[in-house]
Amino acid sequence: MTLLQLTRAIEDLAKNEPTVSSIVRNDILRLNAAPAVKYGAFAWTQGTHSVAGDMVSFQLYLYFVDRLMPSKENEVQAESVAISTLVHILKGLEDVEDVDVGESSRIVPFSYRFADECAGAYTEVTVTVPVDYACNTAVPGLDGFENLDNDENILIRKP
Repeated sequence: MTLLQLTRAIEDLAKNEPTVSSIVRNDILRLNAAPAVKYGAFAWTQGTHSVAGDMVSFQLYLYFVDRLMPSKENEVQAESVAISTLVHILKGLEDVEDVDVGESSRIVPFSYRFADECAGAYTEVTVTVPVDYACNTAVPGLDGFENLDNDENILIRKP
């Protein structure tokens, strides 16, 4: 499995979560340049990857972000939904063939101002897969989502 295939498999799990209305690829800070994004937003970024024998380990950071109300009274609710969404995605990832999800991940709640005042949670996960010597680039699609920007880094659930 390649990095591309792995990230598309994770996005496929995220798109099936009813709380996810947008997917942000490879840089959570792209939310700052996307004021039309629909919340809750799922995002992923890369960490450090490593190879050992016939296995490759991909370190990824997974995020779920929601907008806060002006009073911020929904902060803990947004963090709670974020934690539940990330747990569901991690549990789904454990069922993907040839994927070994590393040790239990810490999930960290946060509040942060992107283009909007937001709250959510993130987790660091290390996923180990067999090295893909064939470099097959076939990836699953994301039916039900459309491209928000021109380089396909932000995908929005279709109405």
